[in-house]
Amino acid sequence: HLVQQNIHKLPSYNGGDQGFMNALFPNWYTSDETFRLPSYYNTQTKVLEASKTSWMVHGNQLRTYHYSPGKPWHDPLCTGGNPAVSHLHCEWWHHLLSLFETQQLNRSMRETT
Repeated sequence: HLVQQNIHKLPSYNGGDQGFMNALFPNWYTSDETFRLPSYYNTQTKVLEASKTSWMVHGNQLRTYHYSPGKPWHDPLCTGGNPAVSHLHCEWWHHLLSLFETQQLNRSMRETT
């Protein structure tokens, strides 16, 4: 609700979601850690390159991947350089294409009824 109330009011220093969230929560960095999401809700894919061991240990707990610096929509062939990053890009494409297939199936079913 807070996001919806402020989406057209607060400026974003970079025009994106990160700038908006920083404007909405300007003290997040200096606030007590209880006000922050656990890292598995915003795990950057560059962690793969920095610490493969950490990724393997915590991989099953991860909930949200922050594709940084490479974005999967810029990598339709899943050639992300690092095999683990390439795998995540392929997973992203698989989910996207599944959504399109589901939409197409739903559209076809509506047209036949």
